[in-house]
Amino acid sequence: MDGGSRTVKFSIYIIMTGALALLLSHRTMWAFGLLIGATWSMANLLFTINILKISVLQKDPARLSALILLKFPALYIIGFFIISSKIFPAASLLTGLTAVLLIAGITELWLKRV
Repeated sequence: MDGGSRTVKFSIYIIMTGALALLLSHRTMWAFGLLIGATWSMANLLFTINILKISVLQKDPARLSALILLKFPALYIIGFFIISSKIFPAASLLTGLTAVLLIAGITELWLKRV
C-alpha cells in the first residue's frame, strides 16, 4: 500500500471518528458539515495530485483534460453551492477542509520518517 492511499484511509478514519463524536453530542449539522467539507477537500486534493502526476509525466492528455474540466468548473461550482446554501455551519465546513490537509500533511511527514 502506498503512502497516498494510507493517507486517504487515515483521513477518512479520523474524520469519521470526529463526525461520530459530533453526532453523539447531538450536533448533527456540524457532523454533516465536517463530512461534506472533508469530502470536498479530499476530492480536490486527489484531483490536484492526479493532474500534477499526469502533467509531470506528460501522459494521457485526454485524461488530463477530463480531470481539469471536472476539477475546476464542477468541483468549485459544487463548493460554491455548498457554502452559499448556508445549510451547514461555515466553521464545520472549514474544519472539514482544513482537517484533511492537516492530516495529509502530518501523515506524509510521518511516513517519510518511517
